[in-house]
Amino acid sequence: MVECKARIFFDHKKNKVLFELLESVMVLEYYIPKGYVTDFASVPRSLWNILPPLGRHNRAALLHDWLYDNRIGERKKADDLFLNVMLQDGVKKHTAYIMYLGVRIGGLNWWKN
Repeated sequence: MVECKARIFFDHKKNKVLFELLESVMVLEYYIPKGYVTDFASVPRSLWNILPPLGRHNRAALLHDWLYDNRIGERKKADDLFLNVMLQDGVKKHTAYIMYLGVRIGGLNWWKN
C-alpha cells in the first residue's frame, strides 16, 4: 500500500470517514498541501469487500480528489491521471479500469457542482 501520513476522523455532517494530510504530498507534478482533506477512494460501502477505499490506489485517489476539488484542468485529464497513477502504483489492471469507469460515470455530477 502506498502510504502518506494522515489523521483519520469522522465528519458527522457528511456522515463519512475522512483523512487530513499531516504532511504535503507530491503526486506527479502536483503539490497537495498539508491539511488537505480527502476520503481517498469514494467507494460505496456496499462494495468495500471488492474495492476498498484504501490501498495501492491511495496516491491516485488523493490526486484525483485534489484535481476535482480544485477544478484543476479538464475532468477527463483528472480521470486519466487517476488511471495512470493507479497502474504505476501496482493496482491490478482490471481493478484500475473498474475504478476508472466508476469515476468516469460517477464523477460528472461532482465536477459540475
